[in-house]
Amino acid sequence: MIAEGNSTISGFTCGVVASQQQAAADQAITLFPYSAYLKEAIDLIDANRYKGEKVRVEIDKRVFDTRLDGMTNSNGDFQFTRIKPGRYLIMTVF
Repeated sequence: MIAEGNSTISGFTCGVVASQQQAAADQAITLFPYSAYLKEAIDLIDANRYKGEKVRVEIDKRVFDTRLDGMTNSNGDFQFTRIKPGRYLIMTVF
Protein backbone atom coordinates (compact mmCIF):
# COMPACT_ATOMS: atom_id res chain seq x y z
CA MET A 1 0.00 0.00 0.00
CA ILE A 2 1.25 3.48 -0.85
CA ALA A 3 1.14 5.86 2.11
CA GLU A 4 -1.38 8.67 1.91
CA GLY A 5 -0.12 12.22 1.45
CA ASN A 6 -1.15 15.54 -0.05
CA SER A 7 0.46 15.36 -3.51
CA THR A 8 -1.03 14.74 -6.93
CA ILE A 9 0.50 13.25 -10.07
CA SER A 10 -1.36 13.92 -13.30
CA GLY A 11 -0.47 13.51 -16.93
CA PHE A 12 -1.33 12.32 -20.40
CA THR A 13 -0.54 8.97 -21.99
CA CYS A 14 -0.05 8.40 -25.68
CA GLY A 15 1.65 6.15 -28.17
CA VAL A 16 2.66 6.20 -31.81
CA VAL A 17 0.64 4.10 -34.24
CA ALA A 18 1.34 4.21 -37.96
CA SER A 19 3.58 7.26 -37.43
CA GLN A 20 0.80 9.19 -35.67
CA GLN A 21 0.51 10.04 -31.99
CA GLN A 22 -2.65 8.66 -30.40
CA ALA A 23 -3.99 9.04 -26.88
CA ALA A 24 -4.03 5.90 -24.75
CA ALA A 25 -7.74 6.33 -24.03
CA ASP A 26 -9.57 4.27 -21.40
CA GLN A 27 -6.48 2.23 -20.48
CA ALA A 28 -5.48 0.73 -17.13
CA ILE A 29 -2.57 2.64 -15.59
CA THR A 30 -0.42 1.69 -12.59
CA LEU A 31 1.71 3.80 -10.24
CA PHE A 32 4.68 2.19 -8.45
CA PRO A 33 7.03 3.79 -5.90
CA TYR A 34 10.43 4.06 -7.64
CA SER A 35 12.75 2.03 -5.44
CA ALA A 36 16.36 0.89 -5.85
CA TYR A 37 15.03 -2.65 -6.38
CA LEU A 38 12.66 -1.56 -9.15
CA LYS A 39 15.43 0.48 -10.81
CA GLU A 40 17.76 -2.54 -10.81
CA ALA A 41 15.04 -4.78 -12.30
CA ILE A 42 14.33 -2.26 -15.08
CA ASP A 43 18.06 -1.86 -15.78
CA LEU A 44 18.39 -5.66 -16.13
CA ILE A 45 15.43 -5.82 -18.50
CA ASP A 46 16.79 -2.94 -20.59
CA ALA A 47 20.32 -4.38 -20.70
CA ASN A 48 19.02 -7.67 -22.08
CA ARG A 49 16.22 -6.35 -24.31
CA TYR A 50 17.99 -6.77 -27.65
CA LYS A 51 20.12 -9.82 -26.98
CA GLY A 52 19.59 -12.83 -29.24
CA GLU A 53 18.17 -15.06 -26.53
CA LYS A 54 15.32 -13.87 -24.41
CA VAL A 55 16.48 -13.24 -20.85
CA ARG A 56 13.82 -13.64 -18.20
CA VAL A 57 13.91 -11.27 -15.24
CA GLU A 58 11.81 -12.44 -12.30
CA ILE A 59 10.49 -9.53 -10.25
CA ASP A 60 9.58 -10.13 -6.62
CA LYS A 61 5.78 -10.25 -6.42
CA ARG A 62 5.84 -7.98 -3.36
CA VAL A 63 6.56 -5.07 -5.75
CA PHE A 64 2.94 -5.37 -6.91
CA ASP A 65 1.65 -5.01 -3.33
CA THR A 66 2.80 -1.37 -3.28
CA ARG A 67 1.02 0.10 -6.26
CA LEU A 68 -2.01 2.17 -7.17
CA ASP A 69 -4.18 1.22 -10.12
CA GLY A 70 -6.22 3.66 -12.16
CA MET A 71 -7.63 4.33 -15.61
CA THR A 72 -6.98 6.97 -18.24
CA ASN A 73 -9.99 8.89 -19.47
CA SER A 74 -11.18 9.11 -23.07
CA ASN A 75 -8.45 11.70 -23.78
CA GLY A 76 -5.62 9.64 -22.23
CA ASP A 77 -5.45 11.85 -19.11
CA PHE A 78 -4.81 10.33 -15.67
CA GLN A 79 -4.48 11.53 -12.09
CA PHE A 80 -3.30 9.98 -8.82
CA THR A 81 -4.21 12.03 -5.76
CA ARG A 82 -3.42 12.00 -2.05
CA ILE A 83 0.01 10.40 -2.37
CA LYS A 84 3.25 11.21 -0.56
CA PRO A 85 5.85 13.28 -2.42
CA GLY A 86 8.52 11.10 -3.96
CA ARG A 87 9.64 9.33 -7.12
CA TYR A 88 7.23 7.06 -8.93
CA LEU A 89 7.08 4.90 -12.05
CA ILE A 90 3.89 4.96 -14.10
CA MET A 91 3.10 2.08 -16.46
CA THR A 92 0.32 1.44 -18.95
CA VAL A 93 -0.23 -0.90 -21.87
CA PHE A 94 -1.07 0.78 -25.15
